[in-house]
Parts: sequence; structure tokens; C-alpha cells
Amino acid sequence: MQKKGCGVPCCCLTCQKDGGYLRGVLKDYYAPMLIKTPVKVIVIVVFFGILGLGAYGSTQLNENFSLRFFVPSDSPLNTVFDIQDEEFRTGSTSVSVLLDHSKDGGYLHQPSMRTDSAKIAQKMEMFPYFEAGSLVDPLRNFTTYIFETADAFPLSPHFFWVPEYAGRDWLARTSTVGTVTVYPSLRADDLTLPPPASTVVQGGISSGEWARLRTATYMEGIPADGSFSRDAYIKNTKLFYDVLAHFMTTPQGAGMRSYFAPQAWYEGFTDWIESLPEEEFIDGTFRLDKRRDLARGMLNDVHNGTARPKHPEKFCAALKYFLNSDAGKGFKIEPPLGDEADCYPASGDYNMSRIGVDMRCRVDDGACPLSNSTAEVEIMQGSRDAVKGTSADLNPRAYSFSWLFAEQYAVVRNEALWSILQAIIAVGVVTIIFISHWWTGLIVVGNIAMVLFDIIGIMWLWDISINSISIVYLVLAIGLAVDYSAHIAHAFMSATGTHNERVVTAITEMGADVAHGAMSTFLAVVVMSASKSYIFILFFRQFFAICLFGFCHGMIFLPVVLSLIGPGSSSDEDPSVAKQEAVEDSKPVATVVEMQQSARDTAPDTINSQRVAVDGDMKYSPPDLSAGSPMGQAAEVPQQPV
Repeated sequence: MQKKGCGVPCCCLTCQKDGGYLRGVLKDYYAPMLIKTPVKVIVIVVFFGILGLGAYGSTQLNENFSLRFFVPSDSPLNTVFDIQDEEFRTGSTSVSVLLDHSKDGGYLHQPSMRTDSAKIAQKMEMFPYFEAGSLVDPLRNFTTYIFETADAFPLSPHFFWVPEYAGRDWLARTSTVGTVTVYPSLRADDLTLPPPASTVVQGGISSGEWARLRTATYMEGIPADGSFSRDAYIKNTKLFYDVLAHFMTTPQGAGMRSYFAPQAWYEGFTDWIESLPEEEFIDGTFRLDKRRDLARGMLNDVHNGTARPKHPEKFCAALKYFLNSDAGKGFKIEPPLGDEADCYPASGDYNMSRIGVDMRCRVDDGACPLSNSTAEVEIMQGSRDAVKGTSADLNPRAYSFSWLFAEQYAVVRNEALWSILQAIIAVGVVTIIFISHWWTGLIVVGNIAMVLFDIIGIMWLWDISINSISIVYLVLAIGLAVDYSAHIAHAFMSATGTHNERVVTAITEMGADVAHGAMSTFLAVVVMSASKSYIFILFFRQFFAICLFGFCHGMIFLPVVLSLIGPGSSSDEDPSVAKQEAVEDSKPVATVVEMQQSARDTAPDTINSQRVAVDGDMKYSPPDLSAGSPMGQAAEVPQQPV
């Protein structure tokens, strides 16, 4: 016997079989081998072993997302990251508690704010991950600065104005040092005249001519012994912000600038004053003197370090002038300024502030791991819970830049499980509808679930973490892996015969197509294997795993399962009809011919079909209509001469 397309007898694969070489290999070699009992046992054991590895790997995966993912593997930044991780890694997380000062009761200058902020700071210090000594409370530091300043914090007229200075002529008393005229009342340090006088002329600090801030006149809550008290506060709103702004120009307070968020109008106002030249600004009735002349003892209307007018009435006039000018038209103060001459914004200068604190990488002592998602989530959720409800006026909110990743860690597992479950349900419904058998559909769904566990197992071996990128690829795996299994399952349901025969038929009919699909998908992504980007490398690895495990489950494991517990064929006909056809097929050809001859004799005008046996198959041919020709024999037609 010769194969189609061959001119010589074919006994090997040198001749092309129907459907190609691969189809022939699957039909003649692979499928018969797969239905053998020992092979089935091996397949079941191996695939369930891989499933166990994947199930174990799913418990070992951790959540991690790094900026390294967006950096090419040969980038110099990777070296910097390595040095940072190995040499400068502290393992701590910097957390900020944001305090809202936009509504009454939570204004920065109000006494209640100090009580609530102290409560919040105490809550953070009691948190298990708190790094001892790391708390940075700017308001506490400000109060400490006031109490640590010598001589009860003298209020220099260069920087501040208080009612005590009303009508005071600071330039009335002078001293001469050589050829220089000085004003002792304005000096911040002692002045020693040269010999022969050898007389110490006391400056304003020790002479008592300057007002002292740390007194009951200007502050409330100072202990009788003058010791530090966090609850102490400055009574006058403008003086409070004057001293606070001055504090942030000193070495002690320079680092606190980033802990306060000024109001928009305040930034615009001080920027406008700084932009004015250091001379006397006159516009109609409004005057603002920024001159700094030695002849006038460097006195003027503005604190040159903070750009704040010192006198309350000058501040109010300057602020109203600014708001009505082109530079200040876009700003609005809430609540609005009053009509009094020494008006000041009731909401203060700052809209928000923050308390800073460091959190350790672990509760107990020990080295900090590079990936510490569990602790980061606990720190994030614990910090939020610690400040929640501590102050309705300040509305505290804990925040850290690293929580951009911790937010993902907190939800990625649940989101992944929910997304995968939804995808599996959708695939299962569609598969059951198109295969038209619920049991086969469930087998396919179970097979896809095993593919997912296999992919998760290899993710663990490849040290791929759970993050938003890998989860997206994992969900895509469901839609890709179903193809390999659904085609085989559909072909199995369409085939007839025993379970093993139907498996052979399914592999023969669809195996080559499934193999081609897996190979084409792999070739489409293999180009990414040489990429230097983590995103593309991860894409290749996971799609490679999808192709590998999806194909193996569809071509190896699923046929074995179907041969063992698969349902009956959807192509099986009614048993009585099949039995009748079998009886008809078993009758001799002669009997059929006699029946046809009898039918012709009883109905000579009816044209009947003739059933003849050709090469072992029953076929039908037109009857011979020649007169006198018996049914089933060809009439002799005389040859016509050419």
C-alpha cells in the first residue's frame, strides 16, 4: 500500500502523512504511548508533584516593588542602588503625620493645637516600630528654642515690635568707639571701649532695655520656676508668627522650614516684600521703609530676614495694599481681614504642618531585610490607626513616600486572588457553553488552575515577587492557557469510541494545531529574552511559563485525565438507530441486490439506485437502463467504429 503523495511504498516518516509529519507522529507514536497505563501513572504523579511545588511556592512569594524595575540592567544606577542597600541602608521608614490648620480649633497659634499635637506625638512614640529619639515635632522644637534662649528671650527691635516699644526712641543714647558711633540699646552683644577708659558699656540685652518674651506679659503657661513647658504659648497671634518666622532663620530652626506649609497669600505677600528695593516704598498714603542705614541704627519697618512688617498696624496696611494690588489679586484670606488698624488673619500664616518620626524595620533587634513588605504594611496601617481619632480639628493623617509601594503590598494579594477568581469563572462559563458539557468544562477549569499554580511555582524559583506587573501577566495566563486545553477537550467530546480511542482521535485532530499555537506564541515573545529592562524580561519569563505549562497540560495531562474520568462522546447516536445500521451493514451484498431487484419488478417505472461493493466499501451507482439488462450488471454496449 502506498501513502498519498508517494511513488513508493512508505514505511517511515520520509513520506508526508495527511496533515503533515507532526500529525503522523502524534497519531502513530505519541497518542498510543500516552494511553498506556504505566505512562498515565507517571503523568499523574509528575504533574501533581509540580502542582505541589507550585502550591508551596505560592506561600513563599513576597510582595516587592522597586525602582530598579524601571532601570536597565546595565545602568550605572544599579551600582548606586547596590551601594545604598549594602552600605547606607538604615532600614527605617520616615513617617510624617500631617496636621490640618485650615479651620478654627486647629489653627497653629491656638492653645488647643498644642494639646492635640502632643497627644498625637505621644501616640506615635508608643507605636511598637517607633525608633527612639527620632520624633521631630516642630512646635515642640520652637517652644524649646524659646526656653533655651538666654536672658528670657530678649525681643530685639530689629526683629520685633511689642506695645512696650511704643514711643521709644532707640537712637537717643549713643556711644563712640574710636570714630564709630554705636547705639548700645540696639546692640545684641556687650561693647568694650578701648583703653584708657576700660569701661564696659552694656548692650541692650543685659541693660534690660529690651522686652523679654519669656514672661507672663507675652506668654501663658510658663512654670513658676521658669522650666520648660510644652504647653506654654505666646498670647498675641502676630507676635507668635513673628517669633516663629524668626526661629526658622536661626541655625536651630532652619531645618524646620519643611515642616510648615504656609498659606498661599503669605507666600505671595512675603515674596512681594522681598522684591521691593531696600529703600522707602511710597504709594499714596502707604509707606514701607526697608532701608538699613548705620546712621539710623539699621532700624526700619521690616524684619529683613523674614520679610515681615514688624509693627501690627504696618503689617495690616501692607497686607491690604498687597491684596488690592496686581500682585495680590489672585489671593484670598479666609476668614476675611477685619476693619481694625492692627488686623491680622485669624487663620494664621500656615495651612498645614507635620510631625516627623522614624519607624524601625522590625520590632525586635536584627538585620533589616531588603524586602520587608510585611513590616511596611504593618507600619503603614498601624501609624494610621495610631493617629486616627486623636483630634477632630487637626484631622491628622500619617503618610510616608515609601507607602506608595506599601499600599500595593496591602492589597495586591487580595486583588490578585479576586482578579484570578473572576477570570477563571468567566473562562469556565464560556468553556462549558462552547464544549456543551459541564463536567468537561470543569475538568478544563481545573487544568487551568493547575497551570496557574505551576506558573506561580516557577515565579518563586525565579525569585519573581508579587506586584502589579506580575499579577497582570498572571491573569493574562488564564486566557492564554485555556486555548491549549479547550481545543483538546472539544475534540475529545466530538470523537467516538472508547475513552482511549477518543483521546487518540483528539490528539490526532488537534494536537498539531495546539503545538503550532504554543510555538508561535513563544516565538512572539522570545525576542524580549535579550532585553535589559526588568519589565520586558518579566514579560518573557511569565509568557514562556504560560506556553510551557499550558502546552504540557493540554497535550499531556488533560488527555490522561479525560481517558480516565472523561464523559461520554457528544457525537454518540441513539442506540436503537446505531443497532439497526449495524444490522443493515452486516447483510450480504447479494441480499441487498435481490431486495433491489424485487423492488424494481414491483415498480418498473421507478428508477432505483444500485448498491455495489467496491474494494470492500458499499457505494451507490445509477441503475442500468438498457432493455433486458439485469439489475446489478452492466449492459453490453456495442463498440462503434472510429
